[in-house]
Amino acid sequence: MNKTESSVQRVVLMPGLWTTGHFMTFLARAVRKAGFEASIFTYPSARRSVESNIEALHRLTSTFAGQSFSIVAHSLGGLLALRALEQYQPSNFKRLVLLGTPVGGSEAARSFGSFGLGRAMLGHSFEILSSGVDVTSDFDIGQIAGSKQRGLGAWVAKLDKLNDGGVSVSETQAPWLKHHLVLSETHAGLLFSGKVAEQTVSYLKSGSFN
Repeated sequence: MNKTESSVQRVVLMPGLWTTGHFMTFLARAVRKAGFEASIFTYPSARRSVESNIEALHRLTSTFAGQSFSIVAHSLGGLLALRALEQYQPSNFKRLVLLGTPVGGSEAARSFGSFGLGRAMLGHSFEILSSGVDVTSDFDIGQIAGSKQRGLGAWVAKLDKLNDGGVSVSETQAPWLKHHLVLSETHAGLLFSGKVAEQTVSYLKSGSFN
């Protein structure tokens, strides 16, 4: 895909829990360098309801009429993107790249939310993080999971041996994923890795990891 071809496609980048759009700037630069138009979607992950965040995402993607779009989403952002796609079924959607998204539900979130302060900090995101998201539509979705075990998740939950410090690799797997890739990165490190950026661009262009 050359720049002329890819420039007609938009890419929305979504951060995860408790983070802002600044955390997506490294990936946004890589996406733009590859010839895509990039928009960073920032949302109040704990203070605003899941439904409100999904509606806000839909309002943004609705402005891409006549232009195909893909999404790159980290952790919680991926769960919101999946729910939005299932609910609205946008005809101009192309691909979704998930980064460390616990589609099967997060044990760390369940454990952290089992006491008062943790539950309050997770806010409106507790339920979707705890349960994960199932997908019935035939979307083109790839997931990159991390396996470098450094992070707070291991302090609050019993994660599988293979994890990124916050999410177990098994929590990122689902039968409806088109592709699944494991890289030696931490949960936060997925956002600042050259290897992850390269594989993300590869999936956006071709629907497969390199």
